[in-house]
This record gives sequence, C-alpha cells and structure tokens, in this order.
Amino acid sequence: MPQLNLKPTHKPIRDYYATLQQYEQHDVTHEGAVSAPFETLLNTCARQVNATLIPQYAMHTATGDRIVIDGAVLNEYGIPIAYWEAKDIDDDLDRAVQQKREAGYPLDNILFQTPERGILVQNEQVALDLDISEPANLVESLKYNDLC
Repeated sequence: MPQLNLKPTHKPIRDYYATLQQYEQHDVTHEGAVSAPFETLLNTCARQVNATLIPQYAMHTATGDRIVIDGAVLNEYGIPIAYWEAKDIDDDLDRAVQQKREAGYPLDNILFQTPERGILVQNEQVALDLDISEPANLVESLKYNDLC
C-alpha cells in the first residue's frame, strides 16, 4: 500500500481547519456538521493510498449486534484496515471510547475524534491521545494508524 504524503501545510489540512472555523463562526458544534470536514479529509487521504473510505460502515460485533461506525477505510481487497468514530465538540471523548468499547466496536485500529482531540486505539490499547487542533498532531494521528 502506498504511503500517505500529507503535511500540516497541505491543502486538505488547511481546508479541514478552514471549514471548522466557518462552523465555529456560526456556533455549529454538533457531530453531524463537525464530522463532515474530517470525513472529507479522510476520503482525500484514502484515495491517495489506493484505499476507500466507507462512511456509515455497518458491521456486526462479536456478539452479533449490528453497529454502524462513522467510517471504515478499506484496502484494495475490501478488507477494513482502520476505523473512525466521530464525536462533537461537547462530547466527553474518554467516556465515548469506553461506551464504544462496551458496545463491541472494533478496537484493533480505530480513531475516536472530536475537532479538538483524537484518541487512537490499537490492539485494544490507547496508542495516541493528541490535541488535533494542532495540524502536526492531526497528520500524526492519520499516519500513525494508517487511517489513510
């Protein structure tokens, strides 16, 4: 799989933050809105590495319950290689991670994200917990887990 070529100064990163800033000016903080710019960023990154982002990815947990994850990145064979779960600005991200853990979400490679923070869980352990309002940290969180 090709490597992601993304830097904090690249246009997709600038566009992500510009859109969030526009939303902030209008006091828009709900998940449906603030997750859209991240989805756009992920889609751009996934295409760069010959992967596909599937929004609202439905799957079943180990106990057979149906869940819908905000996004899954599939490799060229259609196998999920990473997952993404968005939350809004006002959500307690630590609590959200715990709730998703209890609900049976895949914890092999998933980024839980708000516009300000990203928690990457790999192999059921927190691998990164970063302030992604900083562009360098956002790029690191995308590259570290091969989300794109």
